[in-house]
Amino acid sequence: MSNLAVRKATARAHSQADRLDEAIQIFGSILQEYPDDFDAYLFIGDCYLASNDPYNAIQVYKQALGLKPDDIEVQLRIELAENEIDPMNSTSPVMQPTQPAALERLIQRLSRNALQVSAKEIEEAQSLIQQLANSQQPGDEVIDVLDEIDSLLPALLELNVRQARASGCYDVVNELKSLMYSSKPSEVAQPVAKAASVINKPGRQARRIFMMTPDTENTYLQLARRSLEQQGYFVHTADETQRLQAHLQSSDAVIVHRPEIGEEYGRAVALAAGMGLPVVLCLDEDNALLSYPDKTELVARQLADHIVVPSEAMADTLEESGYQNVTCLLPAWDQDDLIWGKARAKEPEITLGWFNATSTNKDINSIRRVVIRIMREFPEVRLLIAGDAEAYGCFDVLADERKVFLPTEDTSDFGRQLGQADILLLPHEDVEAARNSSDKNVLYAGIRGLPWVATAMPAYQDWDAAGLLANSQDDWHTYLRQLVLEPELRQSLAEQGRNKAEAREISKRGAEWQGLFETLFGIC
Repeated sequence: MSNLAVRKATARAHSQADRLDEAIQIFGSILQEYPDDFDAYLFIGDCYLASNDPYNAIQVYKQALGLKPDDIEVQLRIELAENEIDPMNSTSPVMQPTQPAALERLIQRLSRNALQVSAKEIEEAQSLIQQLANSQQPGDEVIDVLDEIDSLLPALLELNVRQARASGCYDVVNELKSLMYSSKPSEVAQPVAKAASVINKPGRQARRIFMMTPDTENTYLQLARRSLEQQGYFVHTADETQRLQAHLQSSDAVIVHRPEIGEEYGRAVALAAGMGLPVVLCLDEDNALLSYPDKTELVARQLADHIVVPSEAMADTLEESGYQNVTCLLPAWDQDDLIWGKARAKEPEITLGWFNATSTNKDINSIRRVVIRIMREFPEVRLLIAGDAEAYGCFDVLADERKVFLPTEDTSDFGRQLGQADILLLPHEDVEAARNSSDKNVLYAGIRGLPWVATAMPAYQDWDAAGLLANSQDDWHTYLRQLVLEPELRQSLAEQGRNKAEAREISKRGAEWQGLFETLFGIC
């Protein structure tokens, strides 16, 4: 390692150990000897910004930008600093913010901004925590004492520091100490979250995750949220972008869902990355742009710390495109969700069910002749079409008493309406979106105890003990006929599906989301 690299590593070690004065002095001396050192400008600019001095931060960032004009990180830092400028209360820029005299003033400013905590405040904070911990209705009581929590935030942070240090979590100590270098503590952190972190998680800071999605009812994200909340995280979901910066400033990490939806979602990724927040990109399985993303999604993928997808096939496709930070987190389900309530009582008729949540009307139309043939062979069979009137119209040749149409209000209806079927139909055209799809359809069938026949797709292969995979029209006819004729086979497949689905209940899988974020946070 070169002498310069050693000095930088030493400076970063001082910074991580809460010795900012020494870190600033080392990076300042590096700039005296190496005036083109990009890392030193970036660090000192960050220190000016942390000291509530956006003017000088911008000056230093622009020097870094002069060295790397296309660097997105620096551009985002400049944008962030410009947003922090308060004309009524801001430090005037100095001519040479990287000179020793200016850096000495920066160190003094950071030291003055460090929050001082008295013994009395510590005692008051401990008393408040005990009061909330013993309350029968802590949520209501927190609302009543919000002002007190806000005023005692420095003391609450100090208590967190002490407990983290006692537990040996020194990375948490450093993060908490960095929060204490702010003259506006109420704008840096959510006081309720900090108080709750002391009450519920001794030695560990409560983490706040902002989940940005155009579809707040998305089942996959709802389960991700529940998984994280069960592990002690605070998760806030929003689909609007008006208060984006406020959301980001009050968060410790960000999940952005469907970045291809618009420029604002790509901007959210860029801003979060520029603020140093861990960014997790969550891609939908119906993402038609997987192999050929638009510009917004391409930039989002490059800036994200991690990309989460719901199927192994999607992960493989992205890794083949050169992305190494991809994790497959399979869909799960929550046994406490009311949509998995009791199914209808079984009737003498056998109902073939197709749901627009599983595929398109083109897909069901591809097996139309097979379905009609089966229904002509077996008078006791009827057809259920849910959510797609056009697909229902494909079966006009069937008598009305042999078929039924169910309207679908939202995605949660899928789980409820599955209980109306006896055999699930899962046809798919061989297109990229179908090949990359997750196994949620057969997972939900397993929860409901439904046997199924499906086009042989990668995600369904591991579930072949719970259903039948068709590779041709003849397969579809053979398998449907077999299921109609053999109730024992239907029962056996249903039991296999239930057993496999049981392992995917979120109480058994929630730790996967927790593990992902603990890796990003570096939690000990």
